[in-house]
Amino acid sequence: MERGAAPVALRSPRSVADVYAGTILATADIAAPPEAVYRALTTAELERWWGADELYWSTEFTADLRVNGPWSIAVRWANGDIVLATGEFIELDAPRTIVQTRNFEPPHPLLGKRETTLTFHLEPIDSGTRVTLRDDGFAGRPAACAFNAGHWEVVFSWLADYAREQASAANSASIPLTN
Repeated sequence: MERGAAPVALRSPRSVADVYAGTILATADIAAPPEAVYRALTTAELERWWGADELYWSTEFTADLRVNGPWSIAVRWANGDIVLATGEFIELDAPRTIVQTRNFEPPHPLLGKRETTLTFHLEPIDSGTRVTLRDDGFAGRPAACAFNAGHWEVVFSWLADYAREQASAANSASIPLTN
């Protein structure tokens, strides 16, 4: 960005569900470079931002970052229930693309045992990274599709907040304090 130029506004997270096709498209602008966003989505760093006390927290993330490598995460709900999300990586092209399958155990209340496929595209933009998500596999489950579309907006807002906190902490650490 040129000196003196107005900062580029970040898009708020938004999503749309095609409940008939069973596909969700979601997007958000994150104030961090693609490498940082990729790391936040594919490493245990995810545990630091994916969740909220009143809803759930993601814990115990493990991932074998290679094609056909497994991943898993425990989702600890506010009421104490634990759900395990698992899958495998179909495509990894750091820091641009992540494609992975996802299953829930016990079965998701709206989705059942249906496997979905998550495709994240990370595009560098002036203000950081535009994340575009395609979540496929909801055909015949319109309530699950609609619910998850709204939830992706929440998840991406958590990621955006986390990126802002990280940037603020990095800026604070680089500013020398004087007396």
